[in-house]
Amino acid sequence: MDMNGVTQAIFNGSPLVLAGQDFTATLTPALGPNMLTFGFSDPAGNALTLTRTLIYTTTGPSLIAFGPTGTVTSLRPIVSGTFDPAIPVDPFTVRVTVDGIATTGTVSAAGFVVQPVADVAGGNGRLARVIADFASTDGRAGQAEWLFAVDTLAEIAVSVPLSGSALNQVNQTVAGQTDPNAQVVVRVNGTELARGTADASGHFASARLRVGWPKD
Repeated sequence: MDMNGVTQAIFNGSPLVLAGQDFTATLTPALGPNMLTFGFSDPAGNALTLTRTLIYTTTGPSLIAFGPTGTVTSLRPIVSGTFDPAIPVDPFTVRVTVDGIATTGTVSAAGFVVQPVADVAGGNGRLARVIADFASTDGRAGQAEWLFAVDTLAEIAVSVPLSGSALNQVNQTVAGQTDPNAQVVVRVNGTELARGTADASGHFASARLRVGWPKD
């Protein structure tokens, strides 16, 4: 059909006002899918029908994947998120914080990979909170929030002497295993008797110490 010859145009059953080859249609969409139907005809009786589907939503953008969600040992962990491609995100609107600490890294319309610019507080499984704010390219706001644990306390197992064992000598070797290259301090009744560093496998052993009472 030659659009120059169109004399009638209809949109969803209502006539349109033509201005040459141009027309304007007003739509008040409902949430969800909306069917758009255009009908055109000319004096010769030729007719053309076009249909289009428009999905209207007020929902903002969201993440379909994010992390970390378990336990980390780093005070500046890598934080990542992947946006749902169904609602395009403007990367210039993305702001990510960890316990209120700003982050820096790589941000794109697909997602982000960032790290805190300062150390977060550590501890024995202490929970840290991530808040990610962002907006779609058409201005709809989105937010994601989640927790992960920060465990910076070393695990340690003492193999010599065994817990609860009875000793008949005051000179003893203290041995065990902890995190690789961790600093180990041996104290008896609160008094430091030895200090050293575990090996690459986490094993440590002190020289023979007078553990029956503090050394002079």
